[in-house]
Amino acid sequence: MRGDRAGWQAQGMIPTRTVHVGYAVTMVLLVVLTIGAGRDADGGAWGAIAAMSALYLLLGARALEASAAAATAAKAGPLPSAIAFLALVIPAATWGVASLSSFAVVQCVLCPLVWLLLDRVRDAVIGTLALTGSVAVGFVIGFGDLPGALPTMAVSQGLSLGGSIALGLWITRIADLSHERLHLLEGLRAAQAQVEELGREAGAARERERLSADIHDTVAQDLTGLVMLAQRGRRELRGGETDAMDQTLAQLEEGARDALTQTRAIVAATAPVELSDGLGPALARLGARLAREAGIPVAVRADAIVGSVARDVEVVLLRCAQEGLANVRRHAAAAAVELVLDRDGADVVLTIGDDGRGFDPARASGGYGLDGMRRRLDAAGGRLDVTGGPGGTRLTARIPAPAAAPAGPRGVDPTAASAAAAAAAATAAATPAATPARARA
Repeated sequence: MRGDRAGWQAQGMIPTRTVHVGYAVTMVLLVVLTIGAGRDADGGAWGAIAAMSALYLLLGARALEASAAAATAAKAGPLPSAIAFLALVIPAATWGVASLSSFAVVQCVLCPLVWLLLDRVRDAVIGTLALTGSVAVGFVIGFGDLPGALPTMAVSQGLSLGGSIALGLWITRIADLSHERLHLLEGLRAAQAQVEELGREAGAARERERLSADIHDTVAQDLTGLVMLAQRGRRELRGGETDAMDQTLAQLEEGARDALTQTRAIVAATAPVELSDGLGPALARLGARLAREAGIPVAVRADAIVGSVARDVEVVLLRCAQEGLANVRRHAAAAAVELVLDRDGADVVLTIGDDGRGFDPARASGGYGLDGMRRRLDAAGGRLDVTGGPGGTRLTARIPAPAAAPAGPRGVDPTAASAAAAAAAATAAATPAATPARARA
């Protein structure tokens, strides 16, 4: 058991408003008991009720709220107002018990008040002893020398004392555990936020690494060649070599166009694509962009049931499609591309096929594109398969795809999404040579 308490009301165990209501109900009950006692009740009981009510209104309620605020701020030690209230209300209760024995029910509200106003267990136990002892004195004064009164009073107050302390310690323990769990929950939330931040930083670092590798492998090398061609052209200009200079300028123009193509491919691989209406329409937009910018027709086919996958899976597959189409733009020299999204059991499969020059996957270059796709899929529990040859290249991205909630954040009807994807695919397929030259399984 800890030496200090955070306050029951601060923990939400007993709201301050509930204590106010409980005290008022107790005062009303005392009035009813005093009226019911008739001639047995003297002015002392009425005086005690008036004194206790005034003390609570003037001092007790404010002391209770101040104690709750101090407990929330983790300030140790009882407040002077709390001590003053208890020092005055306990004698008033004793006066009432001495005047009317049934007045002892006031302990039902005063014992919890002691534990609420005194923030340390030691102080609360001492306060409970003082309260029950004072009420016992009231019993003695009220009963006088009535036979058997002293043992009855001793048993009654002993049970009241033991029950109050036991209940107070039990509820205090519950409050302490709640406080500890609250701290653990706050720590867990902070740790989760830190993990999310680290994940975002790691993702940004991977993207920067990928972009740096792409620029180094493509644009930087092209620009180096352009610089060398410009230097050669300057030498030819000084030497008056007109024919050679014309050839150099043609090579310079071709190299600049290649660099522009590479730059556009990098931008296309990193540009954001809207996913609000589902993965199928997003893939259709990617295909339309490639057809518009590079003049390569893209046929997009997306299975209708794929639209129910989780958003994280959609993002991974969309990034793989961007990278795959960027590779087609850079290296394939293809006349047509096919983009297929389908389900295979519990997996979603994205296939990117072209009829370009192809390559041997076993002798792939050291570029970042395929490695980046593999790392992205590996992180999501998927894999990338690559087949290639003189007739073209085929990339197959496979990823486990748990179904998304039926009413996700987008609120998109999967049927409508698949219809949009089919319409976009039909538009792309209507372009001449929209289907790859070689058949695909």
